[in-house]
Amino acid sequence: MIMDFTKMYQEAVKKNQSILFDTYKLKRGIYILLDYHKTWEQNLDSIENSYVIIDRTETYVNKSLQEKFKKLDYYSSVLFDSSNKMVDLPGRKIHSITPLAFFMKEQTFLLDKKKEDMSAAEQKKVLFPDELKKHIEEFYQKLEQFDDGFLNLYPITAHKKKDKQQQLKERDQFFTENYPDLVSALKDPVRLNRNHDIRKYLIENMDQIILWLKAIKERTNFSNYVKIFFDVPVEDYQQEYKLYVVQKIYTVNDYCAIDGSNIVGLPSGDMTVNGKKPYLKHRTMRTEVPLRLSVDEAIARKDLYKWLESHGKFITQKYSYQELLKQDLRSEEGMYYLSLDTDSSVIYLDNVPFNARQRKVRVPFREIQYNKELKTYQETDKEIYDRAELFGWVNRFFFKNQLQGSWLTGEISVNQVITPTLQSIILQSRQAWFDFLFKGSASAIRPMINRLTLELITELIVTSERGGRTQILQAYYLRLGLLDCLDVKIDEMKGEDIMDYLSELYHNTDHDLDNNNFFAIENDRQFYYLAGQLTYYLAAQSEAANMTHDLYRPVMMAVGNPEKLKEQLEEMRKIYGYRLRHNYQRFNYAYAAVMGYSPDEKTTQLDKELMLAGLLSANLFFKKKTKNDEKEIDV
Repeated sequence: MIMDFTKMYQEAVKKNQSILFDTYKLKRGIYILLDYHKTWEQNLDSIENSYVIIDRTETYVNKSLQEKFKKLDYYSSVLFDSSNKMVDLPGRKIHSITPLAFFMKEQTFLLDKKKEDMSAAEQKKVLFPDELKKHIEEFYQKLEQFDDGFLNLYPITAHKKKDKQQQLKERDQFFTENYPDLVSALKDPVRLNRNHDIRKYLIENMDQIILWLKAIKERTNFSNYVKIFFDVPVEDYQQEYKLYVVQKIYTVNDYCAIDGSNIVGLPSGDMTVNGKKPYLKHRTMRTEVPLRLSVDEAIARKDLYKWLESHGKFITQKYSYQELLKQDLRSEEGMYYLSLDTDSSVIYLDNVPFNARQRKVRVPFREIQYNKELKTYQETDKEIYDRAELFGWVNRFFFKNQLQGSWLTGEISVNQVITPTLQSIILQSRQAWFDFLFKGSASAIRPMINRLTLELITELIVTSERGGRTQILQAYYLRLGLLDCLDVKIDEMKGEDIMDYLSELYHNTDHDLDNNNFFAIENDRQFYYLAGQLTYYLAAQSEAANMTHDLYRPVMMAVGNPEKLKEQLEEMRKIYGYRLRHNYQRFNYAYAAVMGYSPDEKTTQLDKELMLAGLLSANLFFKKKTKNDEKEIDV
């Protein structure tokens, strides 16, 4: 699919070449534009309008000049910021790759120490004025030797002298016919004289340039790079860049081949099959390397990766089918989804034949908010239609806001928030969550949503402490909403219906308990709901600093056996009986009713759901005192 992306990017750049530079960022440093036809003194007269300083805040002095520097810098920089792709090898002091520009780290030649004050190690990292001039001379000599290096891309396989001469003749003819601009540049006297003049200008004026740079540094304290460009047409920069990039765009020239009128090879970037990594070769296939691209395709691939990198790493980027740079997510076309790692390699790439916005989502939900005036929590029905909003709720209440950064493809480590159990749940379900919340596909999440959200609720209960029940109840309502959205029923009841039934069950039970008359349980559902209510109330009597899951775990584990469940409730009552008010009628009536009731049917999934809801819901037994009852305080 990355090949499809590359072709789309090529088409987009053909329509609008500014795409190359819209997201291009200049590195920190000082950028200077000089006219080599003028003397240094003449350049100095207008230099205030010929340089910009890029700092961490990207404060550009001259906006129009900044745009020009973007283009010149693009055509003068080392591929992939890789020192192995430099022309200045093995020295690696000059970072530019054309004769039209001079890049060097300021600490390499703008020295604030004398040679005798430096250690041997420090001296190796810098160039003193005479050494710098010599290094510039050697750099231009390397460029001259480098010029015709593109000829080596043509595979010469013959061993006999006669056959080899024939192949060399065919090579020259191939480049003359298919790359005439490169061949003509080799002996172009105008180009050669220009490059010679620029070299001469740099060497003869370097002392004055250094003095001026030091004065500017004292005034502005620029750092990192000094980048000097010479004022020639941008087409000249493009030509020099092509001479360089044709030779350096491939990983290993040994894998280059001729395909009609094109040279093809293994592109550099996130792929290598060098001698240190021979295991990446395709040993069992006719072709040893995974792909070969033409020069233009390889350059487009390199630019595409840079463009994608500018949009962020470890995030999921989305692009429509028809146009790579189309960011309108309301499009009815399909979408590509991808993510980059630290090295800008694509670690996740998926093709979805529809847009998530075409797949409508409706999640009925009950939001819990604290009313400061009434000093109580209130529940409000709402519906979620936006997947981004839904992701926010899922991340907050199920995963404690831990789905950040590269959560889809990166490592999930256990920490103070992520327990081993939660880690396991995330690793098992993250692709399904991503498919549903971002891509609009529910096929993976639907079969697991019931079990998955129940495990998440259980984990929240296990790890929660006193005072965290409201957050868990919010997560529980989110579970019911997701079940409803995905059309997953619990004993033929939809999630929204269960929410409504819980409200009805709470209010009816609350009303019946308010009567001083005899209270009786109406059905099995009310039995399990009330058992959950009693479990929480009894556990809340504990004087432990943290009320953990262990306090009511025995009762919850016995939900499938009503008699065992009642035994566990009685155990809890005995343990915390000293904290219970003997004349608290609501509790007494409810407890007696539960202990005296025997369910008619086997425990169903809905019964278990209602007991869990009873445990988490607003508790019926934390009520302000009535005429006959002692005051109970909610916790």
